[in-house]
Formats: sequence, structure tokens, C-alpha cells
Amino acid sequence: MNPDALKEGAGPALTGRRVLRSRGFQMIVFALVAGGGAWVWIAASGGPASLREHHGLLAAALLVPLQALVSLTPFPGEVVALTNGVVFGFGWGAFAIWSGWMLTAFLQYALVRRTANDLEFEATLDRLPAWLRRFPVDHPIFLIAARWLPYGAHLVNSAAGAFEVPRWRFTWCAAIGIGVGALAMSALANGWTLL
Repeated sequence: MNPDALKEGAGPALTGRRVLRSRGFQMIVFALVAGGGAWVWIAASGGPASLREHHGLLAAALLVPLQALVSLTPFPGEVVALTNGVVFGFGWGAFAIWSGWMLTAFLQYALVRRTANDLEFEATLDRLPAWLRRFPVDHPIFLIAARWLPYGAHLVNSAAGAFEVPRWRFTWCAAIGIGVGALAMSALANGWTLL
């Protein structure tokens, strides 16, 4: 998708019918249903801590994809990320959180890249802080630092997919940006403070 076309306001209007037919929207609905079902199943089987107690680190095979699915939706994936930090401790928790958010980043990037014509980012990009708007979507500062804003990960993953940022640049920038957030989230989950 051409970034200049979006800036000029060109492109199809986003209508309710068009959104419902969007492959990306359908995948987000699937993620909501799958994530909700998995959360209910995990809660019914004793919760994440029980899962960890019975299966050790293999519990991450369920909790990391659950975090990725929830983070893919507008619901706060931080709830599952904090749970992973508590259940697995600081080191493994940070790795589990990072893995879940990296999986989310790849899924969202791929979904939006596939359905870029259904989405319009101009209004969202215009609401970013002025210092961040100076950087093009494919700039490492945008790809790393914008993740740390509220809903920034959704914006970065989606914009990178829509503007066809090269996968390698997207991957290493996501790894850095997500790594910082995963360490902070795991530290918070384990009661670490800066003071």
C-alpha cells in the first residue's frame, strides 16, 4: 500500500459491510473466540498457576499463544502477560511475555498486510505525538518507541503491515521494543520496583 495514497485521503471508504467481509476482521473475531474459549478452559482447569504446577514450563505452550490471541484483540493482553510473569517468575516470565507479544506482532503484521486495503491509518497516525510523527513508519524509532504508547503495539504492527515495512526490519525492531516491555512487565509481575 502506498503511504502517499493514504496521506492524500485516497482509497476506499471503510463501511460496516466492508469491515465484516474483511479477512483481518474475521481473524480478529476468531482470535476473540479462541482466546476467550482458552481462557475459560484454563480457568476451569484450575487457572494458570495450576497449569504450571502440573505441566511445568510446558504450560507456556498454552499460555503464550493465549497471550498472543488476547493481545491481538482490543482487550488488554497485559492481563495475560502479567499472569505469565507471575506464573513463570522473572526470567522465564519475561521470555514468555516476549514470545507472546512477538507472536502477536507477526500475526497482526501479516493480517494487516493481507487486508491493507480495508484499513485507513491516516487519522490514527495524525494523533501520535508530534515528535513521533516526524519519523516515517519504516523508521526504527517509530517501530520501537511507538510500541510503548497506549495501543501503540496495535498501531505499529498494523502500520508496518499496511506500509509493507520489510519483514527483517519489522522483526528486529519488534524484538527490541517488545523486549523492553516484556522485562518491565515481568519485573512488575514479580514485585520489582525501581525504588
